[in-house]
Amino acid sequence: MIGKWKEEKFIFHHNKYCFTRLQKIRIFNESEELYIWKSGDIFKGRHRKDGDEAGVEMNIIEANQVLFGTEIKERFENGFIKISENRGTELILPDNNFILDDKKNRIAIKTRNYIDFENSIATYIDTRFVKFEQLGR
Repeated sequence: MIGKWKEEKFIFHHNKYCFTRLQKIRIFNESEELYIWKSGDIFKGRHRKDGDEAGVEMNIIEANQVLFGTEIKERFENGFIKISENRGTELILPDNNFILDDKKNRIAIKTRNYIDFENSIATYIDTRFVKFEQLGR
């Protein structure tokens, strides 16, 4: 499920959610992310805020991961949209006046990938979500 975090509460398109089966959750904006995941019977987490590594040089790669969805099936009054694709995939996410087609106008989740060196080999040490982004406009 994809929702919004607003005024210290979760908002989903149908306003129903159940955290008893929660496996992981990401709360993010363009400058930080709180990531919580279930490991066995306990929850673990990390908070990453850009700029918190004062004095430490951090190498990053930003990437856009294109989401399944070539058409907008429905726009909900509460600011969400349902996108779908011919293969039957549907996704509901916050609307940002997105435009979709099966060519260049797509929606992506922008990720920021943090790189460090282990034994002189570059490797990703963390990845965080940044924002949903319109591609092709």
